[in-house]
Amino acid sequence: GLIFSYIYLTFNRTQQQIDMSAEQSVISITSMFRHNILEDSSMLEAVAHALLRNKDIEAALSVKSRSKLLSLSTPLFNELSKEHLITHFYYHNIDRSNLLRVHKPERHSDKINRFTMLEAESLGAESSGIELGPLGTFTLRHVTPWYDDNQNMIGYVELGMEIDSIFESIEQLYSTHL
Repeated sequence: GLIFSYIYLTFNRTQQQIDMSAEQSVISITSMFRHNILEDSSMLEAVAHALLRNKDIEAALSVKSRSKLLSLSTPLFNELSKEHLITHFYYHNIDRSNLLRVHKPERHSDKINRFTMLEAESLGAESSGIELGPLGTFTLRHVTPWYDDNQNMIGYVELGMEIDSIFESIEQLYSTHL
């Protein structure tokens, strides 16, 4: 009876320690994920605000010049892609139709119905969130309405980044697979 009691108590104590350790890991991973998402979201917002100050891009968006937007934005996208892991860069018309995908210029004119776009439209303000893309990748998106100097909306700029790098850093830190 004593041996059975010892084995039972030892097993029970070990199980509690495993449960506590797993709970702490979940809390740490969740906290790290939230922190990284907030940090990346702030970076996307800052880049969008910098774009809004570019009068050449504003003029091209105002007249819906896809070719001018592409020539002005391609060097920016290449730098943002390399330095900040930005994978998506769009200009949208005020009716939510895509004017230009800088990252994929051959695709355009489709209506954008993602929740970040719909929220930006309904609020008339910035919207950010994580969305599942058509290829199964999670993308952090930031949509900003673009207003000219007279406060007339001329379109939207949208930036996004796949969040695989966040999962990879968590996997490396915790030696686990998400």
